[in-house]
Amino acid sequence: MPAIQSASPEIVNLMKRGHLSLEESDWNKANEHFEDVLKIDVEYAPAHIGKLCAELRVRSEKDLGDQARPISDNRNFELAARFADATYKKTLNGYNEKILERIRQEQYDRLVQVKNEAAKGATKKVWRELAGQFRAMNGYKNTAALAKECDAMIAEKPRVAATNERKVLKNKDVEYAFRLCPTGTFKMGEGQEQHSVTLTKGFYMLETQVTQEMWESVMGSNPSGFKGKKLPVETVSWDDCQEYIKKLNDLKIAPAGFKFSLPTEAQWEYACRAGTTTAYSFGDSLGEDEANFAGHQTSEVGEYPANAWGLYDMHGNVWEWCQDWYGAYPSGAVTDPVGSPNGSCRVLRGGSWSSVAEACRSAHRSGNAPSDWDDYIGLRLSLVSQ
Repeated sequence: MPAIQSASPEIVNLMKRGHLSLEESDWNKANEHFEDVLKIDVEYAPAHIGKLCAELRVRSEKDLGDQARPISDNRNFELAARFADATYKKTLNGYNEKILERIRQEQYDRLVQVKNEAAKGATKKVWRELAGQFRAMNGYKNTAALAKECDAMIAEKPRVAATNERKVLKNKDVEYAFRLCPTGTFKMGEGQEQHSVTLTKGFYMLETQVTQEMWESVMGSNPSGFKGKKLPVETVSWDDCQEYIKKLNDLKIAPAGFKFSLPTEAQWEYACRAGTTTAYSFGDSLGEDEANFAGHQTSEVGEYPANAWGLYDMHGNVWEWCQDWYGAYPSGAVTDPVGSPNGSCRVLRGGSWSSVAEACRSAHRSGNAPSDWDDYIGLRLSLVSQ
């Protein structure tokens, strides 16, 4: 190795150790020795080039690393400065791009792995998120094709078949599909408030929450914060819902002897439970693949599994207004209850996209003033006999 002039014995010793490590291909150790030199003399150019050489070899930039070695053997400051400047300009952008390419490839490979695992039995929510992640890759390789494949799998996801009667009505080619809720007796509420309720009249409940296309086809406007014709309408007050229902009834599309209404609180819980006695219609726990809760926004109606009576999104997505005033439950068994005779709040049921799971329980109650609205409040219609 050529002599290193005008350097202290300590620096000479460390530089020799650094070059010995380079010759042994121990790039990290070499880097440590050159860094020790720079702690003594931060402007010592050969140490800068030696350090650059080690870093380049770690990055597998072999040709540039080999060019750096003889320069760091000599105290040729002008040549060292020119080489360092040219090297950094040449390598840093390319190296950064290589890192980004590796990250993109790793992300893509992981998404493909998850997609293949999900194909064995994923929910619509999983497919929706995967498709969104593939699109977020900004067209990397064939992600667009894979996103399209995920979208197709969402469309093919089978729905739960309910056996109770289904009635479909139309307004301006917009379908309103209702499910029959038969007469019966059930335990309403929970804990000390639980009581027996008998419903002597069957009624129909809308399969989904009222969508934005349903609302707009009647009202001519859409107040929702999250836009989408198959998303539930939200940002509607109880008073707004009454106006919508009045106009819908005025269209005379309900079957003879029936009218549209908000469900009573008892009808709502009866329909939500669909014969179950557990905390949720799916059991005593609620999974992210069963309802839209603890999230960021509404989801299209019908994306999650229906309950046993064919009703979608009874848990989560948007809170649903009920007809009743919010008040204390009766102390004993009741028949066809219509709630408190007066109050300051109307009942809300079901929880929403922003709720914790506990707020989406079949028996959970909430209430707001009739004029209140927010982007987590919507409605579901019932079809009742007049």
